[in-house]
Parts: sequence; C-alpha cells; structure tokens
Amino acid sequence: MTLLTQFSSLADALSKSFSPSNLRSGMLKLAAGSGLARLIGICSIPILSRIYTVEDFGLLSIFASSMLLIIPLMTFRYSTAIPLPRSRLGAFCLVSLSCMIVLMSSIVLGLALFWLSTPIFTAVGAEGIARWWWLLIIGGAAGALYEVLILWSTRNRTYGIIARAQIIQSMISEFIKISLGLFSPQPLGLMIGQTLGYSGGISRFLILYYRDFKELSGRITLTRTKTIAMRYIGFPKFRLVGQFMLVFSTQAPIFFTSAFFGIAATGQLSVAIMAVSAPFLLIGQAVSRAYFGEISHIALSNKSNIKSLLFTTMTQLFAISLIPSAVLILYGEDILTMLLGQEWRTAGKMASILAFMIAPQLVSSSLLRTLDVMALHRQVLFLYIQRLTLIIMVYLSCSMLEFDVLKTLWAYTIVTSIHYAVQLLVIVKSINTRG
Repeated sequence: MTLLTQFSSLADALSKSFSPSNLRSGMLKLAAGSGLARLIGICSIPILSRIYTVEDFGLLSIFASSMLLIIPLMTFRYSTAIPLPRSRLGAFCLVSLSCMIVLMSSIVLGLALFWLSTPIFTAVGAEGIARWWWLLIIGGAAGALYEVLILWSTRNRTYGIIARAQIIQSMISEFIKISLGLFSPQPLGLMIGQTLGYSGGISRFLILYYRDFKELSGRITLTRTKTIAMRYIGFPKFRLVGQFMLVFSTQAPIFFTSAFFGIAATGQLSVAIMAVSAPFLLIGQAVSRAYFGEISHIALSNKSNIKSLLFTTMTQLFAISLIPSAVLILYGEDILTMLLGQEWRTAGKMASILAFMIAPQLVSSSLLRTLDVMALHRQVLFLYIQRLTLIIMVYLSCSMLEFDVLKTLWAYTIVTSIHYAVQLLVIVKSINTRG
C-alpha cells in the first residue's frame, strides 16, 4: 500500500501544479492511476507470453471480448447516467436500480449461456472455453458493478479513489494470471485472472462508500426510483443497443479473425490491439471519465462553456497521440518481437498497421460522451450502427476476396479511421448547434 499512497500523492502534487481547472486535475489523477495500472499489465506481458501459448492468448481474447459484450447488458446502461442527476439521492437511485438489474440479468444470461455456450463459441472457433461459461457471468456482473461504482466516484469527482482502484484491479489480475500459469499453464489461468481483477476494484469502492450508501439507502422509495428510471429512459432505450453495438464493433476483429483465420492469428491480433490501444487506455479513458464528470456539472449551469472545454481537450489529445502513433508505425514489429519473442513477430506487423488509427480513435472516442450530456442519444445510436455495419462489410468483403489477415487488417484500419473522423465531426456540429 505504500507504493499506492506515494503514487497517489504524486498525482495530487501534479494536479496542484497544473490546477487552472478541475478537468486538468481530474485528468492527471485518472491518467496517473490508469497509467500505472496499464504499466503493470504491460510489464506482465513478456512474462505471460513465455508462460502461455499464442493459442492461449487467442482464447483469452475471445473470453475477454465476450465479457465486454455482456457488461452493457447487465445494467441496461442506467449506470452511465449516474453523474447526471442534480441530487445525490437521485444518483443513488440509479446505483440501486443498476444493481437490481445486474442481479436479474445475471440469472437470465446465465440460463442462456448454459444452453447456448457450446454452439456460440464453436461458431467463432473457440469451443475450448465453452465449458467456462459461468466465469463469463461472474466476470460480467463484477465488471458491471465496477462500472457503477466508478461512475459514482466520477460524479463525486473523487478521481484519486478511482486511480487507486484501477491500480489494485490490475495488480490482482496480473498476479493471478502469472501465479496460476506457473502452477498450471492453461488458458483457464488467464480467464480467472481476468475475472477476479474486477472483484478487487469492487471491494475497495464498497469499503470507501459504505457509509454513504447506508445513509442513502434508507431514503430510497419505489416511487422515486420509478421516477428516476423514467427520466433517464433514453439510456436503456438508445444507449443499451448502442453500447452493445459499440462493444461488438470494437471486438469484431477478434471474433472475425478467430472465425476466418484461426485462434492462433487471434492471439497475435489480441497482443497487437493491446499495444495500439495503450494510448487510449492510458490516457483516453481517464480523460473521458474526467471530461464527462466536468461537463455534467457545467451543463447544469452554462452549456456554452462545454464548447471551449471540448476544443481544448481535443487539441491536447491530438498532440499526445502523435508520439505513440509514430513509434508503433515505424518500430512496432521490432519492439514486440524484442519484448515477446520471435513467435510474436506477426503481432508486431499488425500493431504497425493498426497504429494509423491511434489519433482518430483517441480524440474521437474520448470526447464521445459530450453527446450524452447533450441528450443526443439518437445520434450516438446512429454512429454505433454505422461503425458496426462498416466493420461487418469490411470483413465479409475481405473474406469473399480471400484476403489474408494482414490485408484484411489494412482495410479495417482505413474504414475505422474514416468512421472516427465522421464521429468527431458529429460531436463538433452538435456543440456548435447547441452551444
């Protein structure tokens, strides 16, 4: 815990030295926590790549992608609205509602996977994990609860708490993966580590917010909860389908690669995506959460201030994205081969291709939550439908043309980058129209 305390103190010191705005302070704290959490994960990859096989990583990627698909279904996206209500009680009603939906969804999805897990995973070439369907339910429920608690912290602007939770989550996950791999190097060790990592973050949040939740729970009524649920009905109505489409389109390369090119190619791709996604996971998610927390409060008083915040954040994100993009484009293959071994050279080639979309992804995805605050749910849904449709068309077309995995990845990168550019234009247009 000493390391966590020192790192949090460093984040606080940096925040004070750059504190002309709450957003910058929140960004620094979240970036510090997310950065160290991701650093722990990155540092573990050279170890894990020598314990587990390429195929094991392929099965893990299918498992993790499936878990990410389940998480949005667990809360009906009511959790996303937690930072928005004016009162703490209204926000806690959303917390309570989300938790109840998690319980019901776990039962329904558990029954569905009990009967359908084998044909589903066989279709994507990952029948080896079908018998571990129950881990998906546990991981999905834990991930949904973790998201609820993260957004409660975002509402309270307790960015330091979020940063510490991310670090603990990463440490638990990677420790379990390595420990189980040394004991018995099977893909199950990777999947258990992925699942239990969420649980570590949840326990810390529950301890910290126990008193708040106990006090607020006595003031919840069924009528008040129904009122709040109807007020934010746009989130399950539009964002549930939209988020599912977003996650599926994000994870589609994993599923399609496994189905068309095999589980080994999927393992290579998963590591490449991990390398390319690092800038967004290190910086983009932290910025997105802090940005959403700040504009949620700004919107209550003066929506026009969001415009200035949007363009400032956009410029900073674009500048930050240039360095990792250039490094991976030029040296991605050499870097991954040196760190992971010769058997991962294909992952390096894939990373060099995918690196061309780092800048558009980092900027556009980090700022997308602007549309949530503006209550433009239909536009968000349209963007998700557009992306999913384009990606399906790319993979089906490449399959018909008998492209190999690298040519297919080039097509995916070009089309996805264009989509991110269009998405950013929609965000800017919405601000100009409403600001």
